[in-house]
Amino acid sequence: MNEWINNIVDGMEIRKDESVLLHIFGERETNIVPTLEQEIIKKGGLVSTVYRSRSEILERYQGNYIPNYEAYDLCETAIDVFFYGIGPDPEFPKDKIDDYRTEMMTIVKKLISKEKYIQLRLPTEENAMTVGLPVELYKEMSLKAMAIDYLALKEAASKKVEELKDVKNILIQTKGCELQLNIEGRSWYKDDGLGDYPSGEVYIAPNESSANGSVFVSKLIVEGEVFEDFVLKFKEGTLIACSAENLFDYIKSAPGDALKIAEFGIGLNTNIDTLTGYALFDEKAIGTVHIAVGMNHAFGGLNHTPLHLDFVLDAETIYNM
Repeated sequence: MNEWINNIVDGMEIRKDESVLLHIFGERETNIVPTLEQEIIKKGGLVSTVYRSRSEILERYQGNYIPNYEAYDLCETAIDVFFYGIGPDPEFPKDKIDDYRTEMMTIVKKLISKEKYIQLRLPTEENAMTVGLPVELYKEMSLKAMAIDYLALKEAASKKVEELKDVKNILIQTKGCELQLNIEGRSWYKDDGLGDYPSGEVYIAPNESSANGSVFVSKLIVEGEVFEDFVLKFKEGTLIACSAENLFDYIKSAPGDALKIAEFGIGLNTNIDTLTGYALFDEKAIGTVHIAVGMNHAFGGLNHTPLHLDFVLDAETIYNM
């Protein structure tokens, strides 16, 4: 029933005696998590599991809860497993929400500092509802995308990085728009089983003041709201205009460097052949490129903000040495 788990664990490159933390956002489920634990152990990994279920977090914060970060400090590899998002229960005490956010920010900083930090969003009904896709379509696309041959994906990602290693400038042309980026001095990263699941991209943090021009985006789903046929305009690395006003307001509402250019990426997953507007899938689709605004300090950039928002483009891309 869960054969796909064996496949994704192959992509994680677990070493013998590697200490692995499974960080579960979900209730204590009796099928997927034990199977995931068993597959990692078969590879020689040493597994510890921490649940951050909504019900347990609610109970903790109703008492005199003091966070314990020991499990996050001891692991070499951290795997976030999302049955649902990281937000607390609707009944969570409002007077303790800042404490919860502080705890989560501390945890995130510890997780992204690990040798390997992997995020696995499971094909659940709530995850489908969160992104605004029909449940069956979301499940079908998730399982198909995660069924990719990870050995072939890793080879394709390494080949693409080698091809682009000397590129300094990128010109992105979309429907009457052009955007220029500079990536000189920055390093390429590979999401080939050691990043997000579904996997399948190479990406880089452009120099933060380098984005100039505009791009046309045909579709994006953000928290269930659909935005179509809009233009983003950048000047000296900052998003200065967006023709979808509600989307622009959403980006501007985030603290920190939310308006700064964050990423350029190239999709490599041959098992994703349908574009939906949901960036987590679309950005991995073979033949696509994408940009992002917001956070990029986790992969060689300078931006600090809770927001990282991707825009998948139907583009012609020109790379200049």
